[in-house]
Amino acid sequence: MSAAECANCGSPLPARSRFCPECGTRVGATDGDTQVEDVPPHEPRPAPMDVMWSERRFFGVAPSTGLFGLGVGAIVLGFVLLVVGHPLWALVLFVVAVLALAAFVSQTRRLPEQASGVARASVDALEAVKARAGATIETVAAHGNAQIEQMRLRREIGQLNQEREQALVELGAAAYADDDNAVAALKRRLGELNAELEGRKQQIADISDETAERVKEAQLQAQATQVVTPAEGADRPKNPQRPEN
Repeated sequence: MSAAECANCGSPLPARSRFCPECGTRVGATDGDTQVEDVPPHEPRPAPMDVMWSERRFFGVAPSTGLFGLGVGAIVLGFVLLVVGHPLWALVLFVVAVLALAAFVSQTRRLPEQASGVARASVDALEAVKARAGATIETVAAHGNAQIEQMRLRREIGQLNQEREQALVELGAAAYADDDNAVAALKRRLGELNAELEGRKQQIADISDETAERVKEAQLQAQATQVVTPAEGADRPKNPQRPEN
């Protein structure tokens, strides 16, 4: 068989071919021979990689941006209709605006890489407004509940003071009449009234402290997270020691 034919299948071989195009047998190899292949050259540095992704757009506009524009436009048009005397259509547009803005926030959160910079900034602004509104509501609710509870306690303190004054008058009368049993009973009653008064005053102070702590937590939740870099040379916190088993 000529050198231009495959030793395995007999198919003609192209010039300077290393493998048979029909069966894949190496040219010049025999059964049982160890095949030696050349090691591919090593790349001195990694090949550049291009990252690409497809961005959904409708008529050249990203979905989140379109929803934001729809919501803002519906709000503006709703106010116009409300001014000219069409409250029903204005209400419909306000509902559309709320739905569009809610869908805009959901779309931007779910696919932030496909949202424009304006959309992400708008969502951040809405989140900041929502956090501040939540903190304001929590603050008002905390102060309102505290005032209601403190007013109730002050009414009870007033009633206890009246009972205490009456007991003092009766104590004076019993002491003037040399009624030792009545004096002892009135002194016990005065002790109980004084303890109740102190308890009510302590409750008012505790409510004030709890309200201040509740307001502080609400304000902290509304503030943006800040990264504080320790100053050079400052002591760093030590790693906590793990308990031994």
